[in-house]
Amino acid sequence: MKNGQHRRNRRRVAGTLGAMAAGLGGSQMSDAAVVYTPLDVNIPVPEVNAGEYHIDFDGDGTPEFDIQQFDTLTKVADIAPGVGILRDEVSNRAANLPDGALIGPATGFYSGSGPDALNGIDNGAADGPEVGHFQVSDGPGFIGVEFMVGGNFHYGYVGYEGTGVENSAQGRIYAMAYETSPDTAIEAGAGIPELTADFDLDGDVDGADFLNWQQGFGTTRTAADLVNWRAQFGQPGATAAAAAVPEPGSLALLATGAAGVGLYRRRKSQ
Repeated sequence: MKNGQHRRNRRRVAGTLGAMAAGLGGSQMSDAAVVYTPLDVNIPVPEVNAGEYHIDFDGDGTPEFDIQQFDTLTKVADIAPGVGILRDEVSNRAANLPDGALIGPATGFYSGSGPDALNGIDNGAADGPEVGHFQVSDGPGFIGVEFMVGGNFHYGYVGYEGTGVENSAQGRIYAMAYETSPDTAIEAGAGIPELTADFDLDGDVDGADFLNWQQGFGTTRTAADLVNWRAQFGQPGATAAAAAVPEPGSLALLATGAAGVGLYRRRKSQ
């Protein structure tokens, strides 16, 4: 899924991204009628006793629902009245949507009740077919949401992925967005910025992309690409690697070494 379906960093949506008010663990961005919030929240949340994170799309102080860890279960919980989760038609679970899936009127079954597990464990045991679950092997996915503002239905998504072993309660929330126009569908992944520094095309910007840049410096890579990599490192296009960002001094040394490698390659080819 990560290498195939998750190319949202390659898709631009209409309009120009502009910074808005900060909120919900990350600065919000607006793209036409889509309000997008980049996030990097681990589940369970270490500093919160309940290990939960409140999803509040419009920032009105009333969460639409929580994503929480309960024993060995990661689940959508405390769903507010008028809020529905897009469910898988086979399992009736919160659907694990791919990049580009439509979330909106007549695009599926929304319900605030039913099995809300995001991983494949329920009541301490493996919970049947894992259709709809967010397993580690599936890569990043999206939760589709229907909620109300001022008496009108709106649609949004939450980007979520499993980060522990299969069927474990560890996960990460990496994005959320909603459509401000009532009764209007949104694509899963809409608003997530293009990642020009994803040199290995695996859906994220991490240490592997730096190595890819270094190996190609002087041929297909330039110093401007390094600037892009530093600016985009760890952005929630997909799973961010745990590699540390090199210090500026280290980057300068690496760039110098890479320049030498590029010069050597050019001389050798002459």
